[in-house]
Amino acid sequence: MLNHSELNVHICRAANCGKRFKRKAELVEHMNVHHSSESLHYFCMECDFVAKSCKHLTEHSYKHKEPQYKCHCGERFRYHLRMYRHMQKYKH
Repeated sequence: MLNHSELNVHICRAANCGKRFKRKAELVEHMNVHHSSESLHYFCMECDFVAKSCKHLTEHSYKHKEPQYKCHCGERFRYHLRMYRHMQKYKH
């Protein structure tokens, strides 16, 4: 039996803008970030970036980290997926 996400069914909808979501948690995050008058702000400790959600701040914070993945050709990457795509593209 397939669940809603496998059927690509959007079961939640934001009343303010009509945007649809597969999961209630995604709707709640959207409402807190985009439609709440009391939205929280998350500040980067290394630059002047301000995020509307902890998730966005976490994603941003990777930009400040040193690349930790290294291809044998010498190129370095912050994300494993980018190194993997590089290796696929250049047949390393």
